[in-house]
Amino acid sequence: MSIFSLKNCRYYVAEGVRIYSQETWRQVTGTAGKDLVEKYIAYTVDYYILATESDNHAVREAACACIAELAAKISPQATRPYVERLLNTLLVCFQDDSWPVRDGEYDIDESDVYWTVHRRDS
Repeated sequence: MSIFSLKNCRYYVAEGVRIYSQETWRQVTGTAGKDLVEKYIAYTVDYYILATESDNHAVREAACACIAELAAKISPQATRPYVERLLNTLLVCFQDDSWPVRDGEYDIDESDVYWTVHRRDS
């Protein structure tokens, strides 16, 4: 399992998968999780966008939650080059046939405002 899929599984709908992934993420990264995401942000963004195209709605839902998490927790300097791609991806997800993907609780209001402000700065 790659670090990217492990991070995505932290939001997976199946509780066992989610809890296992969250605990494994903490064990593997310690306090460096945010730093690792920022260091490998290009790969992270590519993986999340790819995951939103999965045939499995639970994977798409988890990917959207991870994208929202990028906006909430990762530095603007790291996310700025990817904001447009990520926002466009979320806009597609908001039209998804699966209601859990479309209507997921992603804290998008905060993320959208955050990214809109930082997008203007670029």
